[in-house]
Amino acid sequence: MKGELTTGFGSNSISLRDGASALFRRRVLVLFTFFAVAVGTAVITYLLPNKYESRMKILVKNQRVDVAITPEATGGAPVGVDNEVSENEINSEIELLTSRDLLTQVAKESGLGQAKTSSFWRKPVPEAERIEKAATDLSKELVITPVKKANVISISYSANSPEVAAAVLKQLGDLYLEKHLKLHHPTGASDFFKDKADQYETQLHDSEKQLTDFQQDNNLVVLGQQKDLTLQKTAEAKSKLLESEAAVHEATNRINRIEQQLADTPKRIVTQSKSIPAQYSAERLNTMMVELQNRRTQLLTKFRPDDRLVREVDAQIRTTREALAKAESQTATEQATDLNPLRQTLETELSRARLEQTGAQARRDTLAAQLRDYEGSLKKLEGGAD
Repeated sequence: MKGELTTGFGSNSISLRDGASALFRRRVLVLFTFFAVAVGTAVITYLLPNKYESRMKILVKNQRVDVAITPEATGGAPVGVDNEVSENEINSEIELLTSRDLLTQVAKESGLGQAKTSSFWRKPVPEAERIEKAATDLSKELVITPVKKANVISISYSANSPEVAAAVLKQLGDLYLEKHLKLHHPTGASDFFKDKADQYETQLHDSEKQLTDFQQDNNLVVLGQQKDLTLQKTAEAKSKLLESEAAVHEATNRINRIEQQLADTPKRIVTQSKSIPAQYSAERLNTMMVELQNRRTQLLTKFRPDDRLVREVDAQIRTTREALAKAESQTATEQATDLNPLRQTLETELSRARLEQTGAQARRDTLAAQLRDYEGSLKKLEGGAD
């Protein structure tokens, strides 16, 4: 009886230990799965490139109103005006945005085709094929949806770079507006309005000319207008006179500078210089030196070195040697000269500056005379007004 109780207690202990071990294994498996999923998610998030999304919205509206022309509506008022944008018009604009030629042009101008380059071990892809591939990818990556209960089209585009995302949508918007205007612009409207503007401008000039002729024929020129015109001409003459005086002053200063440069510039310059030694004198002295030495040798055969004749020859030899050394040290210089090109250029500039000065002075004198005439006319007009 006692042994049976002991055996039963032991089996219950074994069952509890097995259950705890199984529960521990499940917890370890759950924790391992959780950490594996977390680490995998973190690694995938780190390795995936960043995506930047750019958005744009286009408002679709009717720019033109179709006016129903009836015998009763003679005033030109719109009848049955409806500014509602239909679903077909929205879909038409979406089709225009997703047209192949538009997307190809967007891919080309935004540089998407440059990003579609091949690897270095592959054959280079032609530019046309790269742009075509970029346009195909762009058509898949663009998200174009109409906004519910609104005349608005929403466009979004995602890219790895914020600059690329913004540039693509900017190019898409610009090219879409350009194409939209071309498709909805009436043919010949610009030529019609240009012709009308030219016609009205011609009529205005003709009317102004007729008014001027009528005033001159009937002496109906308004005194105030004539005074204002004279004041305007006087102001213009003063401005031009100041410009001419400045031109005269500038030409005068330029002439003074050139004349000063000419005073310091020689008329001719040395183009070639050559030093020539005194060859003739040296050869003559060498000959005399040889003769004196021969004479001394002859005298030494008859007389002693301290004899008067030998000493006289020695003195002549020393004098000749000194003269020879001096002749060898002296050289003559031969030079060739030519006209100084810098001086010729300065003389040409001086002639041009004097011509400009003369022209500016003549213009100044003419403008001064005109200014005096305008001032005299203005005084007369002011006296007549008083």
